[in-house]
Amino acid sequence: MYIFTIDFEDWFERKQNAELKPLPLSRLKFGSDEMLAIVEKAGVKPTFFILGCTAERNPSLIAEIADKYDIGIHGYEHYNCNDISVEVFEKDLRKVKRLLKDITGKDVNKYRSPSFSLANRSFLKVLVDNGIEVDCSLASINHQYGSKVLSSNSPCRILVDGAEIKEFPPTTIGFGNFKFGFLGGGYFRMLPYSITRKLTSQNKEYASAYIHPCDLDKKLPWDYAETIQLEERTFFAKLKAQVGLKTSARKLERWLSDFDFVDVETAVKMIDWENTPLEKM
Repeated sequence: MYIFTIDFEDWFERKQNAELKPLPLSRLKFGSDEMLAIVEKAGVKPTFFILGCTAERNPSLIAEIADKYDIGIHGYEHYNCNDISVEVFEKDLRKVKRLLKDITGKDVNKYRSPSFSLANRSFLKVLVDNGIEVDCSLASINHQYGSKVLSSNSPCRILVDGAEIKEFPPTTIGFGNFKFGFLGGGYFRMLPYSITRKLTSQNKEYASAYIHPCDLDKKLPWDYAETIQLEERTFFAKLKAQVGLKTSARKLERWLSDFDFVDVETAVKMIDWENTPLEKM
């Protein structure tokens, strides 16, 4: 089973850029136009995890996406869950749920935390209490933005105060027992396609992949936005942001052609949940 997802957000809407003033120039159109064209040509139906502030600025685009594709919640602000309280988390979740329902007419029941940072049991209780039935956030490794929560990166059920959440963890990548990241995003851009293909093939029973619109945008925002005050970036941060951008569209076309990807909604129906491991938190 191969699942393909898109974290749908503009480049500056991640937490490290969210408070920049004045509002940085949007590049969403440039990455999303090419992404949508590639996805449609390949006949793939991904799940779009939509950031609320992106939806608020682009309601007609979000409505078009929701008409064709499965959608989930990516928060309203791009908060790292380790940096906010349970109260802020719930306020953020409720805000984006209302917004997406107003735009799409759908009561969205899928969630992915920004940067796979969800690791707190109290936050999972908030998801349950607000109608989230499927989560795609919990990691099986310690990583830059969060902690290890699960014992493996296979689908499971999370028991929270008597209620269950269906969990689709991000697929870890690495060499042997050394795991350092997830299948998609910056690693998709940085790694040669032959390695991405091999890593995907190695997880044929279950692989969950993801990208962002900015992964297909060939022009770096801070290279042309001289009038926009951006935070200082290290050489490594700039390298990480730009590597692979020129070839990522071609790699995505091959990826979607080589594997039979489905969305999260389809994957939910493919799994025998009664015989899926149950983890208590």
